[in-house]
Amino acid sequence: MGFHRRHITNSLIIEVYKSEGVSSVTRLFTSGADALILENGLAAEVRDIIFDDEWVLMGFHYQNKEITKRIKMYLDSDI
Repeated sequence: MGFHRRHITNSLIIEVYKSEGVSSVTRLFTSGADALILENGLAAEVRDIIFDDEWVLMGFHYQNKEITKRIKMYLDSDI
């Protein structure tokens, strides 16, 4: 049995968000990997929202809303 690392880049997050939505972005971080290797910026911010205790207490609705907001901010700054 191997050790599964998942590399998550900012562009991967954007691609998954555009094609499958915010819930699939969350699944990138929470399912099927033993370790995450993240790009600085958006990927690290999304990780913080998903795993930070305060965000977890607020619930999925608020986490998804904040992740969507950060992705849209990233897209606007990329233009």
